[in-house]
Amino acid sequence: MKSSIPKIYEIAILAAKESGKIILQYYKQKLSVNIKADASPITIADQASHEIILEFLKETNIPVISEEDSNLNSDASLYWLVDPLDGTK
Repeated sequence: MKSSIPKIYEIAILAAKESGKIILQYYKQKLSVNIKADASPITIADQASHEIILEFLKETNIPVISEEDSNLNSDASLYWLVDPLDGTK
């Protein structure tokens, strides 16, 4: 049976699920916290979840704006807005 969910949403859902699997690998571990240029914290779990989400969303050809990436495309009228993981500190 064919899904009624549009393909781009299926990709986004899969990205979220796979990102969650990555994050669980770090769950309850003591992670070192680095500080980004904007003075906000980032851990290896943040970065790993960010990267897997970007890998999946790349297939949609829609630009991504992410808290973990400073390469913002303010000219895009359609984009993914991603905050991969919050509060890992």
